[in-house]
Amino acid sequence: MSHDVFVCHSSQDRTVANAIVARLEGRGIRCWIAPRDVVPGREYAQSIIEAISGSRLTVLVFSAHANSSPHVRRELERTASHGIPILPFRVEDVVPAPSVEYFISDAHWLDAMTPPLDQHLDHLVGTVRLLLDRQGPEGTASVGTEAPPSVSPVVQPAAPQRSRSLLLYAVLAGVVLLAAAIVGLVVALGGQADDEVATTPSQSTDSTTTSVSDGAEAGSGPVTVEFDEGLGAGWTWENEDPDSWTVADGALRIEVLQSPPIRNVLVRDLPGGDAVVQTRIDFDPSTPRQAAGLALVGDDLADRVELCWTTEGLFLHTYEDDVMVDGVEIAPDQFSDKEWVGAELSFEIDSGFYTARFQSDVTPDWQINTAPVPDFVTRVGLLAYTTDEAGAETAAFTRFVLQ
Repeated sequence: MSHDVFVCHSSQDRTVANAIVARLEGRGIRCWIAPRDVVPGREYAQSIIEAISGSRLTVLVFSAHANSSPHVRRELERTASHGIPILPFRVEDVVPAPSVEYFISDAHWLDAMTPPLDQHLDHLVGTVRLLLDRQGPEGTASVGTEAPPSVSPVVQPAAPQRSRSLLLYAVLAGVVLLAAAIVGLVVALGGQADDEVATTPSQSTDSTTTSVSDGAEAGSGPVTVEFDEGLGAGWTWENEDPDSWTVADGALRIEVLQSPPIRNVLVRDLPGGDAVVQTRIDFDPSTPRQAAGLALVGDDLADRVELCWTTEGLFLHTYEDDVMVDGVEIAPDQFSDKEWVGAELSFEIDSGFYTARFQSDVTPDWQINTAPVPDFVTRVGLLAYTTDEAGAETAAFTRFVLQ
């Protein structure tokens, strides 16, 4: 058995689900979560069914989205049919729909509706460990009717109501937020003098870098570029070939040139902390080993995380010193015909982790993988290249968002 816990969730609750996986795996509890653990080239539904049957416990991220999701209901049905216990982790005050309640009516719940989430994740780890220990290495014991004694926030799934204790939590949370705001104001007023010596984001010293920012500070705030009036400020070119890129008709068009080195990589600084970067791209590669897409890069292009379309499908590859050290690949037959043309690629950075995502008219939200943000990441870039002989193909980027 390669995993202990199957994490059942709506794709719209991915942030909480990824946090659960990170905390459980950080404590040595093996997890399976889609789409991270879907084997490239395998049928998606088959992978889900095999993952459920191979688990010892299902953790349900219960929310309004999960409550109305037919995919979640099917996963719960398969879990119940295999006699695998279900542990609901409730993140919203929602009454279970009858089709959901049928599968979880006998389960104990963990409530995680009051901040901070961290304390609820710790309780979840303790509960999961107790349930797995009760089963033994290959056990299939159900959750049962007795709550684990060392975990306090366990409640029965009767119609959820806000109790006096929740009101007390809300009042205490308000007091904490007010105190934090006061402390922040004091720190801000006392730290104004330090602003004059604040450092600016590092800039590449590569002799082949060409600035197009006209002095604007790259990555200084939210950015949306439709490429209908040029590039805008805040960009630099790495390894520029000026004759091989243009901005016209609402698109940035980068010719697919042979690498190494990768040519015409358009980059800007990535602000510290949480962020979302996204691009819409028209690219239909026809020659082997062509690639175009979005990348998280370091000060040197040799260090990067690429989310790219290629002739072999969608690739998520991490490179260090131009050597691939990690990768996820999804074959073209997992997508509808030409679904990738005009699709969106994005990285969502949250609490030191990134989630790579694909979006199209057919697939509104496909999480490709979640992983820690590499230490080298300082910038985000748009790139197009081939490791074979270059032809006359171009990749057209029609939108870029950084927020």
